[in-house]
Amino acid sequence: MGLRRVLPLALLSCAMGLRQRARALAVRGGALRESIAYGGQKKPVFYDMTHSNNAARVRLWLRLVDPALSQQVESTFITYDDLRSEEYGKLNPLRKVPALVRGDGGTVFESDVILKYLAVWNSN
Repeated sequence: MGLRRVLPLALLSCAMGLRQRARALAVRGGALRESIAYGGQKKPVFYDMTHSNNAARVRLWLRLVDPALSQQVESTFITYDDLRSEEYGKLNPLRKVPALVRGDGGTVFESDVILKYLAVWNSN
C-alpha cells in the first residue's frame, strides 16, 4: 500500500524548497542515543516536539499505519533549548524537528523524508 494512500494529502504537504533541501541533506551520520531493540540491534530514535505539526505527521503515521512499529521506534521529546544545542545540530543541521536517528547511526530529517524511510523500513 502506497504512502500517499495511507495518509491524507494534507499530512504530506510540505514546501518544495524544504523537500529539495531534505533530499540533499537527509541521510547524515550522527551521535546515537543508546537504546537496544529486540535481537540486540539498536532502535531508531525519533526526536519530537509537542507543538510541531511536522513531527505530528510522523507520530500519526507510526500509530495509525502499524502500531507494532511504534514499539520498535523510541520517541524522545525535546525542547527549544535542545534545538539550539551542538549535539542536536549534529543530528539535524537545520535545527528543526522531526529527526530520526536510524539503527546504524545515520540521521533522517524532514517529515516527508522520514515517512518515506519508515514506509520502506516497515515493508522490509
